[in-house]
Amino acid sequence: MKNIVIIGGSHGIGLETVKILSQEHQVHLFSRTAPEVSLPHVNHSVFDVLTDTFPIDEINVPIDGFVYCPGSINLKPLKMLSNEAFRADMEINFFAMLPIVQAIMPKMSEAEHKMAKNGRPWGGMTVEDYHGSQRMTFWRDDYIKFREFMVSGWFLYIKGKVQMKQFRGADELEFKVTRIELLSDVLEKM
Repeated sequence: MKNIVIIGGSHGIGLETVKILSQEHQVHLFSRTAPEVSLPHVNHSVFDVLTDTFPIDEINVPIDGFVYCPGSINLKPLKMLSNEAFRADMEINFFAMLPIVQAIMPKMSEAEHKMAKNGRPWGGMTVEDYHGSQRMTFWRDDYIKFREFMVSGWFLYIKGKVQMKQFRGADELEFKVTRIELLSDVLEKM
C-alpha cells in the first residue's frame, strides 16, 4: 500500500481522486474541510494552503505520490477577468503549491533498498536533470558504498565510466558509477 498526499480533496475532482486512490493506497488528505463521506485508508488534517504552513511532520512515512487540487478557477473570458481575480487564482493554484512541494520532496521515495535471496543488499534510484531521468541499480559493494546518497531531493555529483556490462548482456554498454558526492560539497572544494 503506497502513501499518497492529497492537498484539497474534500469536494469535486479532489474528492473523487481521494475515493479512487484510497481503494488501494493510504491517503494523507489535507484540506480546509473534511470530506462529507467516511473513506477507508484516509487520514484527514485541516489545512488551508493560503494561510497555513504545511505540517510535513504529521507525515512520518515515505511519500509515494502527491496530488495538488485545492484549486479555484474563474471561467470568464480573459478580457473580462480582473488582475485581482487572476492573481488570486495564481496564488491558490500555483504559488501556494511551491512551499508544499519543497516540504514534500525530501520524503518522496525514488530509491529502493532491497535484499536479494542470497542475503546480499542491493538498491536503485532514479536520477534526473533538466534533460531526462535515468534509473541506476547498485549491487553488493556499490550499494553499500552509495546507499547513503539514495535520498530524493538531493543534488548530487555523479562520476562514472561507460563500460561493457559485467554480467547479463555482456555485449551491452552500461554507465558504471565510480563516485557520488553532494553537489554542495563539490562546489565548496572549487
